[in-house]
Amino acid sequence: MTPEVQKKGLELPHVTAALAGAIGLLSLIQRQEISAGDFCVRFEHMWNFEFNNEALSDKEYQSLDALFDEVVWFSPLPRAQWEYPKYRDEAEIRAAVAATIRSFDLPNA
Repeated sequence: MTPEVQKKGLELPHVTAALAGAIGLLSLIQRQEISAGDFCVRFEHMWNFEFNNEALSDKEYQSLDALFDEVVWFSPLPRAQWEYPKYRDEAEIRAAVAATIRSFDLPNA
């Protein structure tokens, strides 16, 4: 398990190593230990270059892939400056993270 998951003290015997890494990162933004911008950069890199997607269940893959589709549209600029309507702000990223966490049926999530 990742240090973030261990730090939180979760016992997650059903969680694969691939999912544990994602949960650790999700928990950092949920606890507001990293900004939405930092989360998006780290999650996008993790999803593109570090994940073994074959180690995820279909449900886990679909949840994380849906989150990725939100993360790639994050913009730190104020909404009034957006030139493209699909951009996402920090509140929308945090809502997407919360929905992803709920989809995993984790204790204390």
